[in-house]
Amino acid sequence: MGLFGSKTGQRRSTVGGTASKKATATEPAILRLGWLGVKVADVMAESAFLEGVLGLKYRDEGNSAHGHHVRYDCGLELELVGGGTTWATRPKPRLGQPDLPLIPDFHLDNIQSLASRFHEQDIMLTQLFEQGWAASFLFFDPERNLWQASETRTEPASNTETTSRLGTLWLSVEDLPAAISFYRDVLGLPLVDEAVRPRPITLEAEQYQAENPVEFGPALDQSPVLEISNPPPSAGAVFFNEGVRLALSPGGLRLENAAERVWGQDTAFLPGFQTNNLSGFSNRLRAAQVKITGPFPYYHSQSNRNPHQSQPTQAIRFIDPEGHRWQVFE
Repeated sequence: MGLFGSKTGQRRSTVGGTASKKATATEPAILRLGWLGVKVADVMAESAFLEGVLGLKYRDEGNSAHGHHVRYDCGLELELVGGGTTWATRPKPRLGQPDLPLIPDFHLDNIQSLASRFHEQDIMLTQLFEQGWAASFLFFDPERNLWQASETRTEPASNTETTSRLGTLWLSVEDLPAAISFYRDVLGLPLVDEAVRPRPITLEAEQYQAENPVEFGPALDQSPVLEISNPPPSAGAVFFNEGVRLALSPGGLRLENAAERVWGQDTAFLPGFQTNNLSGFSNRLRAAQVKITGPFPYYHSQSNRNPHQSQPTQAIRFIDPEGHRWQVFE
């Protein structure tokens, strides 16, 4: 895959079957990352940014008991909803570190062109972080939510210079081994890649990069060979081979008193898995003593039908061991 620049082989879950599209209805499984909810204070301003600046493809919009929502197609269904808090009223970071539990990452072919365009439009962004096998930068939307854009040179070209396709959701966790075990063994996600060094989105990773510089050869499309004495068991993990991937990174912080993260307050993002058997998967979570809520109505746009006519289905939400909230729909 090359998301981390190196592979340590493949490991797949044997609990509840693998997350394959061929899974039967009697064997509940997660099929893919298929939805991302973004809760904001100003839906109109955020939608103008997503369409006019990022170039996301508009799908449909409507109203519900939760307010106005707008949906976009960007590798998964991104749903923009109202009800979020402004940056000034959000909980502030602790211990001098930013509390960034989840960062959506757009994949594109020419990141330098996008960085130049963002500078011209006065979009707040970080410096370009060049790693040889990939380059990336972080940027803010109008509500000061943090996103990432990446050019991954070890993957086939996506034929785009715009941020129109989400490739990865980066989730920072405090206890990485426990998090890998939960997503692999409890949820049954296919673990396809593990890292030998931290991803540079945390202070820990930045310090590691500074203390362990890597020299790359002339071929930028080749992954670097990094020799590490006494490497950690894992410095990150990637789930899913196709579609939008979930990547775990060290350096996250649980909320005080192990509190659950409130969508729209502690984080603007609520990611969603698609399952082939919602009832069966709910029972699986209950058996593992995972806290869940629902089911409740969920409206999913069907691209193979009328894109402006949402199809009713159901969803549940669960809390992972570090207080991150997820949605699961069928």
